[in-house]
Amino acid sequence: SNYVEGPPIEHIVFSNGEEKIIELFNDSDNIEEYIYPVVDFDTTDGKISITNLTDDETREFLFENLNANTRYIVDNELKIIEGDGNNLLSKFSKKWLRILRGKNKIRVRVNGVATIRCPRYIKISF
Repeated sequence: SNYVEGPPIEHIVFSNGEEKIIELFNDSDNIEEYIYPVVDFDTTDGKISITNLTDDETREFLFENLNANTRYIVDNELKIIEGDGNNLLSKFSKKWLRILRGKNKIRVRVNGVATIRCPRYIKISF
C-alpha cells in the first residue's frame, strides 16, 4: 500500500508547570501500531514530562536539566534531539513518545510551551 502525508495532527500546550491532560486522536490510515510525533518545546526551567496514558503510564518522555528559555525539537521517529547543550541524550529518559491509533490520553507537564505534532498518513490506491 502507498501512503501520502496529510496535514499533521497538532496540539499546543501552554502551562505554568501544572499537569495538563490532552486528548490526541490519531486518525491516520497507517496500520502500524505506533506513530512517532515531533515534540517542539521551550521551558522556563529546562524540564518537560509527557506520558501517553493510553499506551503505558510508566513510559515517561522526560527531559531534565536542559537550558531554560531554549527551543528543543525532538523527532521521536528518527530519534533526533535538536537544541543547545551538550550530551542532550543524557538528560533524556530515552522513552521516545509514541501514539497509538485512535484516542490517546496524554499527560503533559511543562513550564512553558510544547507542541506535539504527529504525522497523518492517508492511504492512496491506484
